[in-house]
Amino acid sequence: MTVLSFSLPVPPSSNRYWRIVGAKGRSFLARSKEAMAWLAIAKLLAQKQGATVLTGDLRVTVTWYRARKSGDVDNRAKVLLDALQGICYANDGQVKTFTITREDTDRGHPRLDVVVQPAG
Repeated sequence: MTVLSFSLPVPPSSNRYWRIVGAKGRSFLARSKEAMAWLAIAKLLAQKQGATVLTGDLRVTVTWYRARKSGDVDNRAKVLLDALQGICYANDGQVKTFTITREDTDRGHPRLDVVVQPAG
């Protein structure tokens, strides 16, 4: 059984991840420059730590170590699950179980500790 375990920097909140972009009366959502930079770093770090694309149903467990007591877990969850597509799984529809825990115990080292493994 393959288990992926790695740490990532904390992603921007979904409030800062997406930007409304418009031209000629049409608007659409696009990733912000901050989001694109985080995605590039997250992909590189995850792969350096052994992340590879898994198949089948998966369980994703995340511990979010916050730098300060602010931010909602749901604003980070969607961003992270989308980001792991193509890194840990082909599609986030493979995620059968997702658990995220918020911790305030290591403020000097904010991060996401991620474990991806087969559900089952």
